[in-house]
Amino acid sequence: MSAERNRLADDRGASAVEFALLAPMLLIFLFGIFQLGLALHYGANVRWALENNARTLLLTPDTTQTQLKTAMLANLSDVPNTGSLAVTLTTDNTDPSAKMLKATSAYTYPLSIPMLPSVDLTFNANVTVPAP
Repeated sequence: MSAERNRLADDRGASAVEFALLAPMLLIFLFGIFQLGLALHYGANVRWALENNARTLLLTPDTTQTQLKTAMLANLSDVPNTGSLAVTLTTDNTDPSAKMLKATSAYTYPLSIPMLPSVDLTFNANVTVPAP
């Protein structure tokens, strides 16, 4: 009887079993944090490229939407999925006393974490500059 009791009270290997149960969830969580941070980095790069290239609108107000997008793509060589980048350039007439140009961008990054459904994150940015 005491041998059975000792065997039931023996907790050797319990830590290994607990680790084996929790390690996959921990790895998924860490990988998800890394993927989300990377997505936010790429979204910030797109916003920076829009702000940086919208400054050219001050010098050359006849810049087209296609030229603005091409200039942005030149700055985004390390960003994946640039095919989803949408750029619009419009005239902002909210204030009749000042002519403004409004540049907007939308970038979609597919966030994929193992064993979880894929989610598309969309990053939007707006820049308004005075038209000369």
